[in-house]
Amino acid sequence: FDDISTFTEKHVEGVKGSLVRYASVLGNYPDTLYWYIPSREHTVTYYSVKDFTTPVTGKTLFSGNKGYTMFIYGDTFTTHIQSDVNNGRKLLIFKDSYGNALAPYVLSSFEEVYMADYREFKLNAVDFIEEHGITDVCFAMSAFAVTGSKRDHITRLLNN
Repeated sequence: FDDISTFTEKHVEGVKGSLVRYASVLGNYPDTLYWYIPSREHTVTYYSVKDFTTPVTGKTLFSGNKGYTMFIYGDTFTTHIQSDVNNGRKLLIFKDSYGNALAPYVLSSFEEVYMADYREFKLNAVDFIEEHGITDVCFAMSAFAVTGSKRDHITRLLNN
C-alpha cells in the first residue's frame, strides 16, 4: 500500500452525520471528517444498480457532499476503478456504506478495483469473479450485514 504521506489530506468541519435525523441531540456535537486523496492515477466509472453493464457517470472517488456520502458518491451500487498499477491483481469489494471509504487506500495494490453493494448486486458472484479475472475478494461491511435477514443477500450472491 502507498504510504499515507503520498496522499493529500482534506477535511471539513461541522459534520453532523446521518444519525442526527434519529437523535437530534447529535447535532450538538458536530465532528470533523478527514479524507485522503490518492496521488496515484486512476479512473472511476459508476454503473447502474444491477450490474456492471450500463455506465452511469465517470467521476472521481469523492463527491462534493459534506459528510460520509462524499466517499464514492454515497451508496453507489457498482463502481469500477482502474489504477496505474500494473501487477495483474484485481479486487472485488462487496460492501455496504461502511466500505465506501476504502477505495482510495487499495488503489496502489490493484490494477482494478470493483466495488459492489452486496444488497443490490444481482449477478452470480462466482461467475463475475471468473469472468473478470478477480484475484482478491474483500467484504467491507457492518457487522449487521451477516445477521438476520440481511445475511440472505450474501447467500444470494452465490446462488443467482
